Amino acid sequence: MTVKEKLCYLKKRDGLTTGQLSEASGIPLGTLNKMLNGKTKRFSFTTMEKIAQVFHVPVEYLADENLSVEYTGQATVPGKESFPISEEEKKLLEVFRICSKSMRERIVRVISSLAKFQGYREDYGEMLLLPCLTFSQGKTESGELELSEVLVAKEARALEADFVVKVWDSALEPLYRPGQCLAVKHGDIKGNSLGVFHYNHQLFLRRLRKREGIVYLSALNRKIPPVKIPSEEKVEPLGVILGELQSIRWIH
Repeated sequence: MTVKEKLCYLKKRDGLTTGQLSEASGIPLGTLNKMLNGKTKRFSFTTMEKIAQVFHVPVEYLADENLSVEYTGQATVPGKESFPISEEEKKLLEVFRICSKSMRERIVRVISSLAKFQGYREDYGEMLLLPCLTFSQGKTESGELELSEVLVAKEARALEADFVVKVWDSALEPLYRPGQCLAVKHGDIKGNSLGVFHYNHQLFLRRLRKREGIVYLSALNRKIPPVKIPSEEKVEPLGVILGELQSIRWIH
């Protein structure tokens, strides 16, 4: 978020007018108005330091555009400098602190895996490096989520894909069988397209169907019953399945 957005947020949070901020900080009213209307986009450290002192926030909060406007406080790591955190980050830390040691370790593993799972790709000449979901059925709870990496040939599907999934059950038979690797693209899954869905701490390779106001995750395999989704619950689509990838090289 920009300095302008953060300044507007802080003024509203503390109930200050621009004139009051000018008086409290010693910054000319004209300078503040230029900051607030976006005419000034470069600010001296001294100016940001004065604003930070008025609102009791660190200068880093104003300077770092990656930080959310909703400043909550600072976190301190022993031996390192403190850093600003948002309300959302504070809530995560509060939950993390009440977890057992083993649960914390699982959370760290999951977050580390998910951080990789954001559509990154690396170019290796005629191949692309993509993240790949490789867990087995029955191992799909969040703490068991595992990711690996695969090299795939630069075919059309691979170039469009954000990640790869290795089929782990028979839900997509006869079209796709266990062990096959499918290209998947992040985004909403429209119509009757096949996709990867997250629901109730599990992942499903299914088709989303709606019948008489009721949502189902339906398998292609008629031997597998559809999963009915209660109206008060939600299904998270992770991506649409583009098709099978033929040339795969696993990274160990």
